[in-house]
Amino acid sequence: MVGYEALRTAAVLAHSGGDEAAETLWAWSWDPGVLVGVALLGGLYAFGLRRTPRSVVPRWRIACFYLGLLTVFLALQSPLDALVDDLFMLHMVQHLLLVMIAAPFMLLGAPVMPVLRGLPNGLRRRVAIPVLRNQGLRMALRFLSSPLVALAVFSAVFVGWHLPAFYSRAVENSAVHSLQQMSFVLVATLFWWNVIDPVPLRPRLAYPLRLLYIFVAGIPNGVLGAMLTFSSDVWYDAYANAPRLWGIAALEDQRWGGVIMWVPGSLLYLLAVVAVAVVMLMKTEREEQASTGLLPSPNEGKAQ
Repeated sequence: MVGYEALRTAAVLAHSGGDEAAETLWAWSWDPGVLVGVALLGGLYAFGLRRTPRSVVPRWRIACFYLGLLTVFLALQSPLDALVDDLFMLHMVQHLLLVMIAAPFMLLGAPVMPVLRGLPNGLRRRVAIPVLRNQGLRMALRFLSSPLVALAVFSAVFVGWHLPAFYSRAVENSAVHSLQQMSFVLVATLFWWNVIDPVPLRPRLAYPLRLLYIFVAGIPNGVLGAMLTFSSDVWYDAYANAPRLWGIAALEDQRWGGVIMWVPGSLLYLLAVVAVAVVMLMKTEREEQASTGLLPSPNEGKAQ
């Protein structure tokens, strides 16, 4: 039944809507703020790579960073962004792209050192380094990025923005919508910072605790997705009162949005758990081989 409904919805999207659908599907945003931000971050990272040892940022990390940055661009500039004010289900796709793809992949790119080294020398020495060495700022960042605080902030922001009053306001007001998107990216970065080793900084969670950390973070996503899927009422006035694009009813749209949050969203959390478990097992195996002499220990390798 679910498969039939998915095919039917796809058929509606593909074959109905006429000029309105065609115009919307080609409606790229080209927001100057996003374009400048993406280009600046990508440029600083690329320039900083020239001053960063390849051992710190190997090619696979570079590919991850630019994949994450590309995801940000597509989520915020492609026709997807033009459709989110009309279809709740696509708004959920946008949120998953920002939170579950863009943020973790950019962190996998180990951006701290390349971006800092990509800054002009004067700006880096006179502004960036003194600011980053400020004790008050360092304490605040350390507090916000601590696992329990980051998890609480991530969950609170995720649930809070999906409360009807806040969510409808974000759909109806472009400035609030930008604030929503920015807050999702920021809190997602805080969250994933404790899952992905923040090279060259030290990790703050042991691998077994990271598994629990991801599992707990996925609970609000699953619960909220299920509630939206099975609700018999439209939660958000902004979608209830909006013109129905391609003839998709507001309640049907909401239910598909709940399914996207619930099923693909939960699968992404599960994939993260599996990835962390694999890395943990590989690291444990290497440590055991090093301890038995099958592999040189890191200290032996440095001594040679």
